[in-house]
Amino acid sequence: MDATNRIALLVVLAGLLLTFAPNPVPASDSPCPDRTTLQQGAEKIFPQGTIIQEISPGPVPGLCQVQVLFQGQKRIFYSDRSGKYFILGQVIDVEARANLTRTATEEANRLTPEELDRLKGWTAFESGTGSNYVYIVTDPQCPYCRQAEERLEELGRQGRMRARYILFPLPSHKGAREQCIALLCDKKGLEEFKQGYSSGNQCAEGAGTVDETAAFLRSKGISGTPTYIFPDGTFHSGLMGNDELVTRVERAMERSASGR
Repeated sequence: MDATNRIALLVVLAGLLLTFAPNPVPASDSPCPDRTTLQQGAEKIFPQGTIIQEISPGPVPGLCQVQVLFQGQKRIFYSDRSGKYFILGQVIDVEARANLTRTATEEANRLTPEELDRLKGWTAFESGTGSNYVYIVTDPQCPYCRQAEERLEELGRQGRMRARYILFPLPSHKGAREQCIALLCDKKGLEEFKQGYSSGNQCAEGAGTVDETAAFLRSKGISGTPTYIFPDGTFHSGLMGNDELVTRVERAMERSASGR
């Protein structure tokens, strides 16, 4: 089922729950199923090893939001108040044009300060100046990444943003892993990266860094490029506009400084 159909199904099911539930109450007052009930249900329909972690009132009255851990990733699904029905899909705030499920998933997988320090050690190269910074997870063959990098360079020239590049070759891009390894092994920089640099130098150290970085990012739920990782550990997958990016980074810097 594609994303559009899942969203439609979620809306329909949520509507049915609200229509037939006796005396619906606001989400903040809605009781949710206990962990045991949800875990038993999860074991019937989800892959083995799925663990229920957190249960809270959902963003829609009558729904409960459930956070699960599966293969190191934290994911979100929804349940009715009895735990009899599970709903898999995205909740979209139409007025705000916001994907609430994606926001919750990104928050759940937020990087810790220690993990951000690890990420800094995997930085391939940097661009720009300024106190604000963002990590850009990129692939040498990703066309949308080129657009993201051009925007980051523009912000960098204006002194508004520093970008730290994290190499994340996608399996679907033939030769991208080898390109990333060669860049590290030959100690090349951003200009060579932009020019599609590649060589036969596939040193063990470079291969280990590329593979370790990719495994870590996947464990946090990151599977595509470009992905921006912010100073507070939150992240966003998909191309962002300059103003949106600057606002998000500034908010993340403030949040990080306050320890939230």
